[in-house]
Amino acid sequence: MAAGITHRRHDGGVSDHGLRHRLGELLRARRQAAGLSQDVLARDSGLNQALVSRVERGVVSPTVDTVERLFAALGLQLRVRAEHLDAHLDAELARLSAIPVAMRLGDYDWPYLVNQLNDLPHVIEGPLAALIQDVPITVDALDLVLAAEDLAAFDAWLQRHSAVRWSERWQEFRWSNPDPRIDGPLRWRVTFGEVRELEDPTAAGLLRRYLIRSRQ
Repeated sequence: MAAGITHRRHDGGVSDHGLRHRLGELLRARRQAAGLSQDVLARDSGLNQALVSRVERGVVSPTVDTVERLFAALGLQLRVRAEHLDAHLDAELARLSAIPVAMRLGDYDWPYLVNQLNDLPHVIEGPLAALIQDVPITVDALDLVLAAEDLAAFDAWLQRHSAVRWSERWQEFRWSNPDPRIDGPLRWRVTFGEVRELEDPTAAGLLRRYLIRSRQ
């Protein structure tokens, strides 16, 4: 079996950041479809779990040998092809435009979640902010920008709402200290939605492409 990833060129070079994330997304999707944990994939490929996690998150540029070993452990081989820059983003924007806004909002009550922030100083950005401006995009989390001096108040808010924090090792939300001042993913789940203090690279790419097209 083959798994495909697109190789895009821009100004004569390769978008390494975008390619890393696409590769990571593909690997994670194929691993989950196979019902394997990162630990099992690491064992079957002769690598370690920490490396598998970094590849899936797109924070490391793996060698060709590493990539081949990971996909071979899933019974796959990687197929690479080239296409026009941002063609995949145009296709995704077109697909999302055909989906009603209510369906793109998912199952969470976002107005209620925003209301629960009360007096916590924050700025909403990311997909939810873009959707309000009629950008065709899905919303799966509330993206926040917070000042460093407000992190203690944010921690208290997370504690009040019984937040669970995302675990990079286990690739799921687990009970742990939600304090954003402690090292760890800035991503939490409360009873009425998901909150994160980070930018989703996939959504960021769609927003960038939408803005470029709107100026043309």
